Amino acid sequence: MIVLKASKISHLTDARYFSAKGASIMGFDLDPRSPDFISPDQLHAIADWVDGVNLAGEFGLNPPEEILHLAQSLNLEYIQLPHFYESDRMGDFKGHKIIKTIIVERGVNTSSLAHRITDWAPHCRAVELDFQAQGINPLAEEGIGISGLNELLDLHQCFIKAPLTLDSIAHIQKLNSYPGITFSGSHEEKVGFKSFEDIDAILDYLEEIGWFDPYFYP
Repeated sequence: MIVLKASKISHLTDARYFSAKGASIMGFDLDPRSPDFISPDQLHAIADWVDGVNLAGEFGLNPPEEILHLAQSLNLEYIQLPHFYESDRMGDFKGHKIIKTIIVERGVNTSSLAHRITDWAPHCRAVELDFQAQGINPLAEEGIGISGLNELLDLHQCFIKAPLTLDSIAHIQKLNSYPGITFSGSHEEKVGFKSFEDIDAILDYLEEIGWFDPYFYP
């Protein structure tokens, strides 16, 4: 089954939605330099309203001691490290569940991404392949495409973060194994109101073909 991850949650509307839709992991941006930053107090307040979801702290230039302090004080199940973090610095995080962000650039080849994944695999629970930063939809045969994804999914647990569409999501059945999927939170249209129509359509389709179960908890 596909594991659903929510990223950059910054308000209760997103948190409640993704919790109800069966997200297993909910990520919060804890880098004060990021435009998506959410304070530890805000995270704690939101987390009080959602149950059965593993919390992840998404970090940037935070020093290791700050990351470890927040992981403990906020009861974070996962630490998500940024794309520029190198695997030789992992000694600081021994014993913690790590998700490693890998930003997929336009023009990068599959073998280069495979090398990065195998380098990180011993140190992390999963990698998040961020195609969204460059606007690449691999299920629409952009970038490394579906064949490239199949090669990478054989190497380690991967989350795909991409500008997925309902038209392209049907091609997910060409994958040889289940990926995780990450959707990012975004601003409310007004407090307490936001349309989730596009994400609903994608998740409903995945549920119809038996690839996603909102009640499945890995």
